[in-house]
Amino acid sequence: MKNFIEEFYYGNIEPQARSIKQNMVVQKQMEILMTNESRRTSIH
Repeated sequence: MKNFIEEFYYGNIEPQARSIKQNMVVQKQMEILMTNESRRTSIH
């Protein structure tokens, strides 16, 4: 593997990576938000 700084520079390391569990919670909330947004914007 290349050195850490080079991997980070080329974007192969995500410094803000979160656990899968947290990402799943955020993903579910985003789905709810998108559903509500589409419902709100489709009613004229």
